Amino acid sequence: MSCQTSYPEVYRSVDVERIHNSTQTLPEPPKEPEKPIIVPAPDNSNKGCMAVFIIGGIVGIIALLSSDVKLNGEMIYYVVLACIMLIIAIPIAFAESKSKQEQEQEHQKSQATFESRKAQYDKDFAIYQKELREYKDRIAYMKSDEYLAEFRKKSIEEWLKSRTKPSVIDCIDNDVVKKGVSEPFFYDYMLSYYRSLTPTFDSLFKVYVNKKIPAGDSFYYPDILFVYKDFFFVDIEIDEPYSGNDGSPIHYIDNDSHWPESIDYNRNTFVRNNGFEIVRFSEEQIFLHPDECCRFIIDFCAKALYKHSDYQSSNEFIVKKWTKDEASKMAYQHFRKTYVPAEYQPMIDKEVQRSYADFDRNLGDE
Repeated sequence: MSCQTSYPEVYRSVDVERIHNSTQTLPEPPKEPEKPIIVPAPDNSNKGCMAVFIIGGIVGIIALLSSDVKLNGEMIYYVVLACIMLIIAIPIAFAESKSKQEQEQEHQKSQATFESRKAQYDKDFAIYQKELREYKDRIAYMKSDEYLAEFRKKSIEEWLKSRTKPSVIDCIDNDVVKKGVSEPFFYDYMLSYYRSLTPTFDSLFKVYVNKKIPAGDSFYYPDILFVYKDFFFVDIEIDEPYSGNDGSPIHYIDNDSHWPESIDYNRNTFVRNNGFEIVRFSEEQIFLHPDECCRFIIDFCAKALYKHSDYQSSNEFIVKKWTKDEASKMAYQHFRKTYVPAEYQPMIDKEVQRSYADFDRNLGDE
């Protein structure tokens, strides 16, 4: 998961990311027919050499044994050795003769059937060429954006049918968290915006501000949890450059490591590994472009669920992420007060950790 350098930041859950990077296993190409050949005739250039050798050896042994010459030990040794060689050579000679006979038969058979096999090959090769063209067209289509989008859409639908929903539980009054001033504003804005789009909003979407995600012995608290059709969970995060109560930098890019890394990397990793999609906006975007933020969430869900494509935003909407030093400078200049509406500005200095019981409970629970 690489570091993103501008808002909105988007992170698909591990399963959705895997599906969007998947491709269908390609079929095997058609098999080319084997070209017919004429089996070569056996090599008879040394035919009879082994027979001459055997016959000569036998005649020599018989002549030696029938002569009047007295056999001594050395002569007996050579006679025995010759007999052993003949015993070995005779089966070899017969086997070689049989092999050459079989090769000759194969040669004659292949020669006699060559024309018919060649005619069949020509037919099979024509069929093969047609199948190969169709195969190449099929492969080109299976690698196309159109096909991949449809394939991944079906994969997502199958995954949604069998997936285990991510674990989310209600916050309780003594949960201690820190909430930014934009969360109640954007929560109310989302409800109003989406309900104005469709009268069936409440049956399609749920928006929560009082949910938490178990993380071992602790919890992560989404700023806003957006749920589509009760099976697609999006953690909506609203990032401020610094804490209002003490000006400490938050949500910044850490440049002290070997490569730039978001200070929220561990949280993002845990949340997406546990089945949640993530959309991060800057607080500036929430207050200055709330309509576009709402549209972006719907666009993100549609593209994550049904097709693989980039998320496009206007240049006026995009906000560059800040470093720790830049966040400190923003705090010194009270930068948040340049875009936070006047009625919310007094709340900036009160951004401290406190229990849910201390927060305004008029947000409701959609």
